This record gives sequence, structure tokens and C-alpha cells, in this order.
Amino acid sequence: MKKNSRTHRTRSERAKPKLGMYKSQLEKYCAEKLAHAGIPFGYETKEFVLQDKFTYNGVYHKMTKGSSALLDKSNSVVLPIKYTPDFMGISHNFIIETKGFVHDQHTFLLRWKMFLEYLVNNEKDPPALFLPKNKQQVDQAVDIILQMIKDGRIQTFGDVRAGDKKNDGSDGSDVRRPPRRGRRPAGDTRGSGAGDS
Repeated sequence: MKKNSRTHRTRSERAKPKLGMYKSQLEKYCAEKLAHAGIPFGYETKEFVLQDKFTYNGVYHKMTKGSSALLDKSNSVVLPIKYTPDFMGISHNFIIETKGFVHDQHTFLLRWKMFLEYLVNNEKDPPALFLPKNKQQVDQAVDIILQMIKDGRIQTFGDVRAGDKKNDGSDGSDVRRPPRRGRRPAGDTRGSGAGDS
């Protein structure tokens, strides 16, 4: 008797939601909520460099995954620390970062604090920030944005201040990066461990 060549999906595979371009159900929900509210947005459109790469000119031996030996990283380049927000407004200056549970040791908490400092040092008019962890808080964030738009309490601009990726809900306008108005001092290595090469 011939065996059925079709593979059977497990229950977890059958239950896995179709997220499309999004990485989580909460991201997808947020995108749908923004679109339903008529708020133009881009998804992962801009990458912020929170700390530039640099070279550590000294003796440096670090632990390695899967090995008991230390790895010699002396005089090596330490990679930059970067952050890409989930959603950025196209017509209005806001950022929504959808995060479910974030445990204490997760690097996002450090990068988020560095991002806040970056905005303080580099943005004359920093965006309205929202960090919802569930659908109810996404609803609240969208309601606040709508109220800010209605009251004229949110900065508006005519083009996407973003990077190179295609925008969800884009109006087809040219993509531009805002000029950086300041840089971290060259000797400042705060947070370098999060970007180690």
C-alpha cells in the first residue's frame, strides 16, 4: 500500500496565525487599528544608530557561546547599537513600539533608554511615544493619537522621516532622514556590551 506523501501539520502549526509582514499578533493588530483609524504610518521604516561602532584599543578577552575558552577580541571593532521602531507616523510625529512581556535581562530595555536619550539630544521636536503591551493599550494609544490630532497637539509633516523600507499605508512621498543635530562624544562607550561583536 502506497504511503501518503503529504506531511501532516501539527496542532501548533495549524494554529499559528498568518502575520504577513508583521512579527507578532500585537504588531498586526496595531497596524490594523491604525489603518482603520485612518492614521498613515510606516512599519520598521527607520533605523536609529544609538551608539556608533568603535575600536577597543586594549586587551579584551570575552566569553564565547558553546566553548569554555575565552575569545581574544583585543583591538577589535565593537559593533554599533541600533534600534528600529515598529510604527512611525507619516503625517504626524509619533512612534508606537509594541512589546508584550519583556523580562528584566532583555536588551530592549537598555536600547529603549538609549533611544530616549538619543531623541532628547537629536530631535528638536521629539515624537509622541507609545509602548503598549497588549491590545487594550494599543487601542488607548490610537485614541490618544486621534485626540492629539484633533486638538492640534501633535507635530505634523508632509513626508516620511524614515529609511529605505516600503511603508505600510504610504502616500508615495519621498523618504528623507532628519539631520542629526548632535553626536555622542567619541570617548563615551555607554551600553557598549549590548552591541559587542
